[in-house]
This record gives sequence, structure tokens and C-alpha cells, in this order.
Amino acid sequence: MIYILTNGSRVINVDNDVARLKLLDRGYWTLTDKEIADAGMLGFERFVGPQNTKIENGVIHFTPPPPKKMPIPKSISPRQARLALLGAGLLDTVEQAIAAMAGPEGQAAKIMWEYATEVRRNDPLLVQLTGALGMTDARLDEMFVQGSKL
Repeated sequence: MIYILTNGSRVINVDNDVARLKLLDRGYWTLTDKEIADAGMLGFERFVGPQNTKIENGVIHFTPPPPKKMPIPKSISPRQARLALLGAGLLDTVEQAIAAMAGPEGQAAKIMWEYATEVRRNDPLLVQLTGALGMTDARLDEMFVQGSKL
């Protein structure tokens, strides 16, 4: 159980009855569910604290923590990569770019595209295609995160 308490100027949370009782003895009181909901704190109980919650003129002001960034996968499966590219409307463009590559480098790219068991974020072919398509590193990272969910 998470308890949200205040002393009128500070808002903190505790996750056990012993800490809650100590704070109640020091003049804190437990916020009601309505007060928590009105401040937009529902679902953020573990992140409530003096660093992002203050009380002004009897009104609780709560700034939710920033969303957690999902780590960028080092690799995804070829299926995930192709589905991410399809979702971004880039699958045909990438396949055409690989097909247009000539010489031994082009043959190697075609083999890698067709037979790879994983697509690595730092693969030189991928870096080359990213630049040729005008994609930013941030966009590629985003596509890897999206692909990892597929």
C-alpha cells in the first residue's frame, strides 16, 4: 500500500504503516483519493515527493516524472526490422536501395538482407542505408525500439 501524506507544504509518499504513523505523529495527514486524483497523481504514487509536488494556496501541484525511455535494442530480428520498415512506409525503398547496389558490396548487402539472423543497430550496411535514406540516428533508434515490440 502506498500512502500520500502532506504537512500543508510538502507532499511525500510512504509504503508502510510504520513510516506513515511516524509522519502522522509529526503533523502530516493522509491525502484523500479525491485530492490525489485532482492533482493528477494517480498511477504516480511511487514518484510523489518534494521534488515534483508542492502546495500553493491549498492547491496541490504535481509534475509527473518524465516517461521512462525504453533502451535501444542492440539488435532485432529480420522479421521485426521488416515490419518496422513496413510500418514506416520504408520497406520498398530499402529493398530497392539494396537491389540497386552493385559489385561485391552489393552482393554482400543482398546476402545480408536476405539471410541475416539478426539486424544489428551498428551494422555498417544499416548505417550506410540510414544515411542514403536521409534518416537520422534518432529515427533509426525509434524504429529499433518499435521493431523490438513487434
